[in-house]
Order: sequence, then C-alpha cells, then structure tokens
Amino acid sequence: MCFASVTASAYTEDDSSASDPTAPLSWTAPKQVKTEKKKTYYPVPKLTSIVCLGGVECSVILNDRLVEQGDWVSGYQVQKIDNEYVVLVRQGKRWVLELFDSTIKQ
Repeated sequence: MCFASVTASAYTEDDSSASDPTAPLSWTAPKQVKTEKKKTYYPVPKLTSIVCLGGVECSVILNDRLVEQGDWVSGYQVQKIDNEYVVLVRQGKRWVLELFDSTIKQ
C-alpha cells in the first residue's frame, strides 16, 4: 500500500497574510504614514534701540526685550553690540542689524 500526501496552498498577491504566515486570517498590516519634516522658521528679531551708557557695555532692545551680548532672542544669539549695529548669529550664519539714521543729509 502506498500513501501519498498532497497539500495545496492557494493565495493571491493582495493577501497580506501571505507575507506573514503567523498573522490572523483577517489581519492587514497598518498603513505607513509618511510624515514630512516641517521646516522651522525663525524670523530675524526686530531691533528697536541700542543703549550705550559711558564705559558700560551696550545693551539692545530686540523684539521689545532688553538683551545684552551673549543673550538669546528667538533662536539667535547676540554676538556683538556696537553703538551703531548689532551682530546676531544662528547656525553659523551672521546677521548685522542697524538702526535707521534719523539724520537726513542733503
């Protein structure tokens, strides 16, 4: 007597359980959600005033806040304060802010 063992397996390509034989019959893999990395925008602070009194270091008003050299404002560090301009740095880039000269030359 001869015994033959035959097994048949049929599935479609769309059957998600075909890729994972241990998955339940009605299980479907969760869809992958692609999240795009949002760029963060850091607007350059607005320079309102430069205040220098005698031999004391100068201070500035940026975004309505009094700050000194080395302070951080809206993601920018105040690198240098001069009586005519302010230097801000962020990620290796520099911004030089100057006040509008109210003296009109003819």
